[in-house]
Amino acid sequence: MQTNNNKISQFNAWLSDYQQDLNKIVGKHKFNSHALDQSELVSEINLGILKSYEKLLNEKESPIETRLDFNKMAYSYARNYIKWTADGASNRDKKYIKKRKDGLVSSEDGEKTLFESVCETIGSEDSFFASLSESDKFQNLLSWILDYSHFLTPHQKNIFELILSGKNLDEIGELTGVSHQAISCISVEIFNKIKNNIKVKINDENSDKLKIKKGHHCIKELFGPERKNRAMNPKDLNFIKSTLVNSPKKYSLKDLEGLVEKRYNSRQIAAYVNSQKYNKFLKVKK
Repeated sequence: MQTNNNKISQFNAWLSDYQQDLNKIVGKHKFNSHALDQSELVSEINLGILKSYEKLLNEKESPIETRLDFNKMAYSYARNYIKWTADGASNRDKKYIKKRKDGLVSSEDGEKTLFESVCETIGSEDSFFASLSESDKFQNLLSWILDYSHFLTPHQKNIFELILSGKNLDEIGELTGVSHQAISCISVEIFNKIKNNIKVKINDENSDKLKIKKGHHCIKELFGPERKNRAMNPKDLNFIKSTLVNSPKKYSLKDLEGLVEKRYNSRQIAAYVNSQKYNKFLKVKK
């Protein structure tokens, strides 16, 4: 039993040490049109060798007793596996790979992938995100999603930031080392997670955040530098004064608001009238 365990440990150690050579073999013999990429091939070859280690160790015709024996076996297995999987490892894989491949179409801007062409011609932007990007909540939500939330993985946050920067799927794929189809799938996962974890009503006037925003706006209106720009014109003040004094009890606040062409509302006029004690000349409601 101990001998067998030692053999297994030695086998695993040889396989671990062979990874660099395995990558070189795949890189050299992999076809440009191969259905699987470099990392997928290396992973599948390792899995195949591990599944067959008992058979390989007990092979009578060519037993694996030394590192050189293992290297010969691993090289042979890798070469054969690359040929076997040139168009997919199984009928199911072949069918999937065939559907996964993206063709090229001609356009005014040059050649585009079929996926991009479909997105541009019949694709539509999610109305939720279209309205969200136009709202004042957008930047706050982005900051919360990227800096404080945990429902997106670090990798998804990285992809999300690249999408926000305006990069297309191919550019993001090149930067991250995956296909644009994979980036598309990740994007869908990201947007679904955002919609499931953030319940936002873009135009909800009763939300606490909008109430706070309106409060801040009112404070600025009352005490901010813009207040000087709202000061009543002295000519208008003299007009209101003379109108009330010369025609007492004839005009109400609403009437005065109309006479100054609604440059000031009735509250502003009332504040001036009360401060100057002209309120006794206002028209009394019956």
